[in-house]
Amino acid sequence: EHARGRWTHALTLYRDRLEDEINGFAFDPVRGGFTSVNESGESHREGAEWRSSAGWQGGALQVGASWLDAESGDGSRAIRRPRRQAFVTVDQLVGGVAVQAGAFHVGAQLDQDFSTWPATRVRLDDYTLVHAALTFPVGERVRLGLRGSNLLDETYEDILGYRAPGRAWYVNLGVDF
Repeated sequence: EHARGRWTHALTLYRDRLEDEINGFAFDPVRGGFTSVNESGESHREGAEWRSSAGWQGGALQVGASWLDAESGDGSRAIRRPRRQAFVTVDQLVGGVAVQAGAFHVGAQLDQDFSTWPATRVRLDDYTLVHAALTFPVGERVRLGLRGSNLLDETYEDILGYRAPGRAWYVNLGVDF
């Protein structure tokens, strides 16, 4: 981590070796159903994560990205592990109103299609989610907030066959005691 002026930067590099990972979708012919088993072999993960942030009067900016190379025990690319992710968030106080906006990007990833036998690998597309929030003071100790997530109504999946939520709006009330 390094700080200079209003900026702070952080970089993390990592390498991991995993043994006996759990496969939660293994068929047991004796029971006639699915169960969990430990995989043989080792899987490997290595990657990097970067984050930078800067603050100014009433506001802040945060940006970051990560890269991941993840292999299963058989040496193939691991499922549900995107290689790239990135985010940006801006916060600003405007006349007592807190405003936040940002985006989060997830790169393409692999998953298993269990509708085929044996299961086949499929590619899940990359996606970007945009969010925003406003928080208004409505009293000395009371705040009213409005938050929107997935504002572009992106259709995406992190697990094949399980569609993630579309655009959503949330209203909240905060009280300081």
